[in-house]
Amino acid sequence: MAAMRKNEPLFQAFAKKALRDDTARFSVECAYPGPALYGETSLLAGCIFTVAQLLHHYADLLACEWDNRMYARDLASSVLSGQSGASPHGPDGPIGRITIEPSADMFADLAAYVRAYERALEERRQRCAQLFARSGYDAALQAHIRRREKALPAYQRQMSLLQSLRPGRHGDVPVPISVDKLNIAVWKGNRYVLIPVYVPDQGRATGSYRMISKEEIRGYAEYIGELPDEGPVSLNPSLPRILRRYQHDVRKRYSPEVLDKLEVLASAPVVINWNIHDASRNLSSIRQTQRGGNDQPLTLIRTERGMVFDFSHILFDGLWASRVAHYIANFTISITKGLDELEDTVVASAKAPSFLDAPADRQEDSHPLAVLAARPDRVQTVQLERDADNKEREAPHTDKLVHEVSAELGGIALKSITTPLQLMNQQGIKITINDLLLLARLLHAKTYRPSMDVEQALACLSDPKEARSAARLWRQRMEKERQCPPALLIPVDVTERDPKERLYMTSIRPDDLPQGLLEQLAQLIHLRSARLNSFPTIMTGINERLAEAGLIFRKKFHLALQGKSFSTKASRLFVASPYPMRDAGDWVTEQVKGLQTRVKGDELFSSLGQMPPWSTAIRFMSARSKGKTQQRVWGIMTDNRQRLMITLRDFHPLTVMLIRNGQGNLAASILQDYLNSFGDTLLLLAQGLASLSEPLGKPQLIVNTKL
Repeated sequence: MAAMRKNEPLFQAFAKKALRDDTARFSVECAYPGPALYGETSLLAGCIFTVAQLLHHYADLLACEWDNRMYARDLASSVLSGQSGASPHGPDGPIGRITIEPSADMFADLAAYVRAYERALEERRQRCAQLFARSGYDAALQAHIRRREKALPAYQRQMSLLQSLRPGRHGDVPVPISVDKLNIAVWKGNRYVLIPVYVPDQGRATGSYRMISKEEIRGYAEYIGELPDEGPVSLNPSLPRILRRYQHDVRKRYSPEVLDKLEVLASAPVVINWNIHDASRNLSSIRQTQRGGNDQPLTLIRTERGMVFDFSHILFDGLWASRVAHYIANFTISITKGLDELEDTVVASAKAPSFLDAPADRQEDSHPLAVLAARPDRVQTVQLERDADNKEREAPHTDKLVHEVSAELGGIALKSITTPLQLMNQQGIKITINDLLLLARLLHAKTYRPSMDVEQALACLSDPKEARSAARLWRQRMEKERQCPPALLIPVDVTERDPKERLYMTSIRPDDLPQGLLEQLAQLIHLRSARLNSFPTIMTGINERLAEAGLIFRKKFHLALQGKSFSTKASRLFVASPYPMRDAGDWVTEQVKGLQTRVKGDELFSSLGQMPPWSTAIRFMSARSKGKTQQRVWGIMTDNRQRLMITLRDFHPLTVMLIRNGQGNLAASILQDYLNSFGDTLLLLAQGLASLSEPLGKPQLIVNTKL
């Protein structure tokens, strides 16, 4: 069997194998005003219409994204060689990346935004044609156009949101959804309501379709609003948590009726769970709800303060997913504001993208989900009732569930971190925010001590034998990390790279750092926690080591972007190998500790960076790749109010043992204590660096500073 289809994007081929399980999905929460301001029906209709527009214009958005990245890459080397001035990739460069704010105040809907995006790209092309007419611009542009004609359609097909993800033994299989069968699924109360994105266009020839209108969607929203909030227990939401490689066997055990309904539900690539969820819960807890069979690339889960967006890594990376979440959140509000007028501003299309054309002989009256807004008794709904037989069918694979706990930490002011870094930069020590986070993580592993509450909770477990085992595992884990902090796998920002080649990562291990740096930083935070401003002689040379660490980080990230890091090379080799070799490679990687830490790391450390001022994102949870090597997953972002938000997921065997013994709350409390301690370490480290940046007098000998 071939390892991957010809010309398939590396990242997607990797994701279909290594990033397909439920733990490999990631989430972003966006806040927006609720029904108290706009009304329940209008808000739901606005959300459905925005998702319909997203599906309708998704190929256009992918084209804009491809043009935005590849135009700069293709033209910079030939056009700007020998040119002086700003970097072409910088915000002020002549071929800089274009950012169009998806603002509800600036654009009526997503269609208007796409048109503005396309105009901005065209203006950039015209500006470059004038600036670089004598620098080989025409030849470079023609080469770019030829490449675009071949690469863009393939990229749009492969990354299209108009497909469902079917579980296979070796990887998920994307199955395109034709225009005449494309739906949006809304979960309300105890059932899914399927809403067609395209309906037969009665004003055109047979076989032509148009996008559903606002009036029709409002009819669906009114029908959904009348559904009961509660009903019979439906299919266990733990189904998505079963490892995808076992899903096929699990589903074969279901009744034919349930399988038929799952198949119908697969016609909806987006699920909107409209039941209100408690926003005070962690993201990993919120998403354990009705999400279909996890065959959908995108699920929206409503909370009291906004929406949680749950993404499949097969079709989304973190940066692209955050943009899509912004599109839906922002334009839902702009559309909702105008729904009372019900002026249909949709740009109707007789045809969808060419690779999704409906059959030419399709008869208008045979559409399986005709517009039924005025006749709600004919709306197609799906109820996946879970009876005792279904429970028995799931039982053989309940041990294939992946257990996890999560913790969240917010409210850390970014200024408390950036101010010390600015002081250090003035002294020629270049340390970025991400560098500081990495140093803090490695330092925290060496210095963490569990609180008394954690120790007492472990000692008070009802089963003495269980308590001793859990406490022993916990202490062994902490002692191991103190001796050898975990290796961190870091996805690298690929904004300026080919969007289909997103497989860029690197690993940071403790022995990559200058010798003695972590020990000096441990001394530094001890001094800060003791509120001492004098430094012992052991601190001599710390500034030089910090500068060297910053240089090491920059070199590693640069090599990763060139595709030359060990992690990237190994992952690409994994993708290019036949399936049996991939399974063998997985096993070898997990058995050989040194290889494991270099390829997959012990922990994933992912950052979305600083959100723009118009962003409504408030939380981000990252994804875990296939296998057992990554026992923690860190997700970090800075919101538009300059506050750091950190999520942490834990998959350690101790966590699994506690959950299976009904002690999930204890496992969560242990992890929250761990994350809180990391926040303290980060702030103490920042304060210590600020002290280092101040003019120092003669070094003083400080005694009794051993941790």
